Amino acid sequence: MVKALGRAMGRWLEAESPGFEPLVPVAFDQLARSLRIGDVLLVEGRARISTAIKYLTQSTWSHAAL
Repeated sequence: MVKALGRAMGRWLEAESPGFEPLVPVAFDQLARSLRIGDVLLVEGRARISTAIKYLTQSTWSHAAL
């Protein structure tokens, strides 16, 4: 029962947030050309969990990558 509830919650949190509009539109080809080793990317995720992370951290960004 607990595993089923956890899986259902995980699927719900991984679903895309309704009405998601990116803060900054991305031109992936331009981004790929400008990235350098050691750059830090700040990412605004589309999933519901990303919305929760942004709310809890009071941040515009939900993830970061090197």
